[in-house]
Amino acid sequence: MARDRKPPPPSANDTNWERVRRLFQSGALEFVEAVRQVVNAPALATFAETWWTDPRIEAKRLLFAYLELPFNSPRHEPLVKRLFKFADTTGDDAIMARFLVGFDRTIRRRRVAKEVYNHKRRAYEQSEAVITPGNTTLARDDRSYAGPWFSQNREQFVAGKFLFSMPTRTYLRRRAWRYFRKLGRQQPDRYIPAVCTALKRYTDADVPDGLALLDNWGLVHILFHHSAMIEAHPSGWRMADGGSLSRLEPEPMFRKLWLRNAEPVFDLLVRSKCRPVAMWAMQMLRRHFPERLAQVTLAELLAWVVAPNTALNELAIELLETRGGLEAVTIAQWLELTEKARTDLLDRICAMVERSVKPEQVSFTDAIKLAMQRPVPLARLGFAFLKGKTPKTPEELTAVFGLRNAEAEPLRVDLVKWACETLSARADFDPLWVLEFLDSRFEEVREVGWEWLQIEPRATRFWCGSGFSNRHTTTSACASWVYSKSKPRNATGWRSSLWSACGSCGRPYC
Repeated sequence: MARDRKPPPPSANDTNWERVRRLFQSGALEFVEAVRQVVNAPALATFAETWWTDPRIEAKRLLFAYLELPFNSPRHEPLVKRLFKFADTTGDDAIMARFLVGFDRTIRRRRVAKEVYNHKRRAYEQSEAVITPGNTTLARDDRSYAGPWFSQNREQFVAGKFLFSMPTRTYLRRRAWRYFRKLGRQQPDRYIPAVCTALKRYTDADVPDGLALLDNWGLVHILFHHSAMIEAHPSGWRMADGGSLSRLEPEPMFRKLWLRNAEPVFDLLVRSKCRPVAMWAMQMLRRHFPERLAQVTLAELLAWVVAPNTALNELAIELLETRGGLEAVTIAQWLELTEKARTDLLDRICAMVERSVKPEQVSFTDAIKLAMQRPVPLARLGFAFLKGKTPKTPEELTAVFGLRNAEAEPLRVDLVKWACETLSARADFDPLWVLEFLDSRFEEVREVGWEWLQIEPRATRFWCGSGFSNRHTTTSACASWVYSKSKPRNATGWRSSLWSACGSCGRPYC
C-alpha cells in the first residue's frame, strides 16, 4: 500500500548539510552540534571516510568532541559504526578509548520488584530481579524524523535511547574491550597508556550505584577482571555466589603491566573523575607503591583536600593526620581549606588546626570570622581561638557585635555570652551596647541581652537611673519596656521605635 512506502532519503545536497560541511572545513566547534542534528544516514555514511582521512588537527579535535557525547543522535548508525571500524583497523588508541567509554554508557540495567506465584503457598511473593529495560533503541525509520514534531521535541524523543539494538550494543562494547585485550597481549607497552586514557573519561555519573558499575563492561575488565566477587556473562557482569561489592578489591587484567611503574596509577588517582577509579588507584598505591605516596609534598596534600575528587580528599586528610610538619602551614592556608573543603571533613580539619596552630598565631579578626561560620566545627574552632583574646582596636570591637548574628545555632548563645562578658570587662563600657543584642533577629540572642541588662549595673543605671526614673518607678518596669521594644518586626530589627516614645507614659524619650 502507498502509506507503507518509505519516502526517499533526504538529499545530501540540502542547505543544512552544506552548512555542516562548511563548519567542518573551518574546524569550528559548532560543527559537532550541527552534525548531531543531521538525520541523513546515507550522507553521514559517506562523510565518515572524509572525516577519518582528514589529516588536520582540527578534524581529530572535532572527532574527540563528537565521541565524548552520548550515542543518541538519530540515524547516525552508519557514521558511528564506520568510524569505529576505521579506529579498530588502524589501531588508534585514543579514539578506541572514547569508543570503549561511549559503548559502556549505552547499556544500563535496573532492579525491579516482581511478583512470583508460589504454588505451594498459593500466594504471590515479592522478589527482586535485574532486567534490561526495553524501548531504549532509536528508530531507524526515516519517517520518524520527517515531520516538524521531531524537530520541536527532539530532546524528549531521544531521552533514554541510544543507537543500535540491545544485542548490537552488547556486541560493540565487547568488541571495544577486545581491542584493548589484544593490545595487552601483543603490544604490552601500549596497553597501560591506552586504558588510562579511557579510565580518565569515566565520571561519577557513569557509576551512580553498584549495578551501574557492573554495566561498564570495559571498566570492570580493566580494574577487577580477576576478582572472585564478580563473574562475567555474555550479557554483562554479575555478582558471584557469596560475592559483595563492598569486598571488591583491585584485581586488574594484565596485573604485571600495572606493577611495572607507579606513575600511571598515581596519575589516575589525581586526575580521575570517577570515584571507583580513584579508589582503585588509591588501593593499588597503598598495596604496591606505598613509597610513591610518601613522596607527596605538603603543598600537594593541601591542594588535594579541596580537589573535586572525593577519594583524593579523604586520602589527603588521612596523610595529613599521620604526617608531621603541619606547623609550616600558614593561617591563611588553613582558613582557605576550611572555606573550600567538604563539610563532612571539617571536623578532622579543625582538629588538625587545633593541634598545629597556637591561639596567639590567630588574629582576633580571623577568630571572629571562624566563629561566625555556619558549620559547627568551624564555629567551635573560632570560639576556641577567641578565648583569652580581647578586642584592642575599634575594628575588633565592632567585630565583637557581629557575634549576635553567628550562623552556628548550637554555639550562638555561648558566643553571645562571651561577647557580653568581654564587653563588660572594658573600662570604656557603653550602655548603648546592650541594644545591639536586644535588637538581634534571633530570640535567644535577645534573651541573653535581656539577662545582660539585668546583671550589668552600668547598663541598669543608665536605663533606669537619672533622667529615666521620673517615668519608671521600678527597674523591672524599665527593663521590661526596653526588652519589649527591642523585639524586631523583621530580620533587620526596628530600634527606631525604642527612641520614639516611652511605653509607660507615652512621652518621647529622646
